[in-house]
Amino acid sequence: MKLKHLIIFALAMPLIGCNKNVDVIDVASYVDTSGQHDCSDKIQELINNNPHRTLYFKDGIYLLDHQILTPGNPAKSVDLQLSNYAILKASDKYQVERTGDWEEWQDQYLYMVSLGGLDRDNDVLTPGSVYSLTGGIIDGSGRAAGVEIAGGRETRVQNVSMKGVQVGLRIAKGVNSGSSDADIRDISIICNDDKESYGLILQGSDNTATNIRIGHVTHGVYTNGGSNLLSYVHPLHNGNCLTENYDESVGFEIDNYTQLNNCYSDNFRTAYKLGDSHAFLTDCIAWWFNPQGSKRDQIAIEKADDQFNATVNNFVVGVKKAEEDKPVTTAKIMEGKSSTGNDEGIIHNVHARNRELITDIDESFKPSGLLSEYLTDGEVVHDYK
Repeated sequence: MKLKHLIIFALAMPLIGCNKNVDVIDVASYVDTSGQHDCSDKIQELINNNPHRTLYFKDGIYLLDHQILTPGNPAKSVDLQLSNYAILKASDKYQVERTGDWEEWQDQYLYMVSLGGLDRDNDVLTPGSVYSLTGGIIDGSGRAAGVEIAGGRETRVQNVSMKGVQVGLRIAKGVNSGSSDADIRDISIICNDDKESYGLILQGSDNTATNIRIGHVTHGVYTNGGSNLLSYVHPLHNGNCLTENYDESVGFEIDNYTQLNNCYSDNFRTAYKLGDSHAFLTDCIAWWFNPQGSKRDQIAIEKADDQFNATVNNFVVGVKKAEEDKPVTTAKIMEGKSSTGNDEGIIHNVHARNRELITDIDESFKPSGLLSEYLTDGEVVHDYK
């Protein structure tokens, strides 16, 4: 029996310690992870020289002097996987903005990670078209922009935390006639309190964004790409933004057809700023609190253009009312009156918390009132505590 056991053990020995996937590149084996030296050139070299490989970043600080770009061509694509505490950090030397002319699909910022920024391609048939950035922390050091999906299709970003970024995540116009076909989910974004900070920008079409939390930002979500689907997206206007940039703050600005499900605008001056497109808002929330008793001008839905064509179902509006708050904070459900009379929009089933603080309800809720123009016949505004 002993000899049998020895033979089995001897046969197993070559397998012990050999479960490591040889197709995974351990980035930490090639770069400094102390945050003291630039890693961007070496990381870019690893990306360029290892098509169809996974680059794994274990715990550590990976300092970037400039952005890193992955290929959009599925024959050259790579997958970036970061451990939960791997940090890509913008250095003091990081160039924040582009110089000179740039392509129509680009914007002014040099994002720390540009997915599909090389070899943009419109190909979903070749294996490798689906690639992702997964996990880790993107630290903009209070100045840099975080992540962009610049090219390719079917790109994924998930389980990523962003800190101190000017812009959190941007999806550029896609290579398929503007369609990006990207999927982002389970992301936390903390911006840098700047007046021009944005949490999420969708310039491309046909994307999904799910379970996104955004804070310390003046502009929560902006989209002008069509056919995007946003679910459980929660931008919060807090920090220095709240005291310095309140008048400019917008939770969601929608300039094209978009579906919003269970989205939550939290304490922005304007919760939902809608263009004349046929946007759909279902089970969405506009909420405000009243810090230090300050009186504020607040709008749940603002018509950015002459026409209101959105469909709003099961809309919740709430204002926090504390006994110690002396100035009374009120909120409008609708702002902006049509000059054309061609509105096709409708609001159905509004629930208002602290109803006495909501305008276009009670005394102003009458046939000539603004809100009543968009409520269905016989609709009422429900009160809840």
